[in-house]
Amino acid sequence: MDDLKQLRNKISDIDQQLFDLLNQRFVLSKKVKVAKQKEQKAIYDPKREEAILKSIPNTAYKGQIEILYQTLFSLSKEIQNKD
Repeated sequence: MDDLKQLRNKISDIDQQLFDLLNQRFVLSKKVKVAKQKEQKAIYDPKREEAILKSIPNTAYKGQIEILYQTLFSLSKEIQNKD
């Protein structure tokens, strides 16, 4: 059985990966803004958000993952609405 320190180290490793992935996602959100402006599309795309939420696998933590993605959507829109 893993001890607390080992478990926390594993979580820290995952957190480092998440930090990088989230940063990449937000950089891409800014690029999406530019593409949307070129195509004269609205920042908010409810169909896209719905499709992403529907693609979340049915796991024991699906509800929590949905909440996390709703927060990501909100933050991405905030990034896209700046400037």
